[in-house]
Amino acid sequence: MVGLTDNYLELSYLVTFDSIDGGSNYQFRIRAENSEGFSQTWSPVVTITANAIPDQVHIPVTEVYQNTNVKIRWDYPSDNYSPLVQFEILLQGSDGKWYTHPNCNGQDTTVTNCIVSMLRLRQSKFLLAQNDVVIAKVRAQNSINWGAFSQPNIDGAHIIVEPYQMQPPYRGYDTSESNL
Repeated sequence: MVGLTDNYLELSYLVTFDSIDGGSNYQFRIRAENSEGFSQTWSPVVTITANAIPDQVHIPVTEVYQNTNVKIRWDYPSDNYSPLVQFEILLQGSDGKWYTHPNCNGQDTTVTNCIVSMLRLRQSKFLLAQNDVVIAKVRAQNSINWGAFSQPNIDGAHIIVEPYQMQPPYRGYDTSESNL
């Protein structure tokens, strides 16, 4: 591989290879050439590992879990030769904004699902109502950077609203056995 530039100082230089093996190390050194010839010394060796940001996660699946929860699950994307560090899982609120949930922190990259209470999804920041679809998107991070977010799911678990438990009946102040 030889790269030639015009007669001006290049601070960066792009070299394209026909074939690179992912995960392999490539070593580079550089020396300069001008009208007087090549420089006496080469630069120190620089080693670069062929890797990239993670692939985009496939569309996640949301499903009702044990009648009162929602399970969000996703497939493990290709890490592109750099181990995954974490996932970011976002859930869409009724206002269309994306929010994190403490049960879905994505810190353990061996786990590709999380479980969220429907009650929490009906409360502050999410405010999902009965029959709303739980919509999620996921992305992965490796040592290089974040990959792209998955496309959000368009179907899946629907919020189920259970009726509140009634209080047991009690006798009022102005009632008796003969007066209700």
